[in-house]
Amino acid sequence: MTVSGFTIHFASRFVTMSSSKRRKISSKTLKEKYEAIKKLESGCANKNVAADYDVSPSTLSTWLKSKDKIVKAFEGGTSSKTQKLKPCGNENLERALYTWFVQMRRQGVPVSGPVLREKALSYAKEMDIKDFIASNGWFD
Repeated sequence: MTVSGFTIHFASRFVTMSSSKRRKISSKTLKEKYEAIKKLESGCANKNVAADYDVSPSTLSTWLKSKDKIVKAFEGGTSSKTQKLKPCGNENLERALYTWFVQMRRQGVPVSGPVLREKALSYAKEMDIKDFIASNGWFD
């Protein structure tokens, strides 16, 4: 039975009400997660922060469990638009590419995104990394 947007469930002697409105699933950016953590640390109530960011209190708990990773990534310069923190799968490739990039910049050579992708594919081939794709997601 539904009354004023609530569904009433009759089960034995108990009556429970549940709202028919459900929270829309959305991904929050690294910046939003970082800001929420800082608000919680400053003493704001969980339910207020959850309402501000339109997430459940259990989502805030998950963010707090990953606090070190989120803070390190945000303060370390990871794009604030990033939504998920994924470890790099090709650390040797990324290290070699970074070293090459730094050398080029020291020489005053401008390095664009397409040039960086091309060099990454070249290194991947040299290192015999078969499944590497220098996609926009990898680059960002």
